[in-house]
Amino acid sequence: IPLLKYPNKLKRMMNNKIQYILIALCSVLGACSSEEVPVTIPQQDTETMTFSVAMNGDNSDEVNVVPYFKKGDQIRLYNPVSYSTPDFTDDSQKAYIYECDSARTALDEEYPYKFIPFNNKGFKWKNLNPTSIYYMFEAAYFPGNKYFNEVPFDQSTKENFKNADLLLTHHRQLISEQDKTVKLKFHHAFAMVQVKVKLPVSEFPDQGMFPENALKGVYMRAMLRNYEVDYSGVIDNDALRTVRVPKNDEALPVNNPKRKNIQMYCSSRTAPTPETDNTGKEVIYQEYIFQGIVPEQNFLNEGNDFLYFQVKRHDAEEVLYKFKTETLTLKSSHILNLILSIDSNTLEIIVLTAEVKPWNTATVDDMEIGPVTPTN
Repeated sequence: IPLLKYPNKLKRMMNNKIQYILIALCSVLGACSSEEVPVTIPQQDTETMTFSVAMNGDNSDEVNVVPYFKKGDQIRLYNPVSYSTPDFTDDSQKAYIYECDSARTALDEEYPYKFIPFNNKGFKWKNLNPTSIYYMFEAAYFPGNKYFNEVPFDQSTKENFKNADLLLTHHRQLISEQDKTVKLKFHHAFAMVQVKVKLPVSEFPDQGMFPENALKGVYMRAMLRNYEVDYSGVIDNDALRTVRVPKNDEALPVNNPKRKNIQMYCSSRTAPTPETDNTGKEVIYQEYIFQGIVPEQNFLNEGNDFLYFQVKRHDAEEVLYKFKTETLTLKSSHILNLILSIDSNTLEIIVLTAEVKPWNTATVDDMEIGPVTPTN
């Protein structure tokens, strides 16, 4: 038998066969396992990567649509290994910052915003950590380009309100699609409360209780502001991870320092406008829209102390009106739309519409209301 004369050659052949069998076995197991195994794949020395970005539900075909991102806005990108938690803090050494190179463009109707490396520091394909199937990315957009771990409690200004709107996304790109443009679709991470209220106003006290511009403010009472993101689970590609307040914090009492009143932003206020109710009586109304953003959470006291309206009367006394939520909820990436009116006779808040809608489909145009019939 010739091979027996060459024991070293026979040993090398057997070792090679064993290696091939092990490689094949590992490939099968890697394809079937729910936990991806990090591997290193040689890549060519390509240029630094860029990203195309869109908002979930954004319709780029709309005429004169207002761009969501503007030049100079920054996103933070992280390439995790085995579902590790990203570090998106300002001084992070593990995440790259990418900057919006231009506002909405026609280069890609579905993903119209182009982001390039900030200070020329960004990902290269050869330096990424892929799993056995794909490259994975976690990304965050902090409005104002500054990291925060809790929403501001004073959202009464436009800047503070917009800066509470954290955006997140999770994306996987097949290894076979390396060197292709990575497209990210962002989602609103928190819940928005949008309140439209009509207040009957009058020029003189004998004509009604409230003067023009009587509604001075609206706030959400004793809300939790910090949040957690669950990076441990497997979710759909381009989906939003679970984002809500820490579970243990929801049991905190109303006077706990972690709970704060959230002052809402008045995004719209109309001039007093005469309307005719269904009894034929002319009523002058002033209409307001207030908005605020908070992480998903359960309502304190089952929603019995949720919204408060600060209204000034003709006699200069300020009155608080309370709104109860009952069965409504705060849900991540959704808007709680409320359409309310304050009755001038009973001084009670009348609920005309209350619904929870996906953030990408809810608009102010959905909040049209008409005059309320006075209560006898």
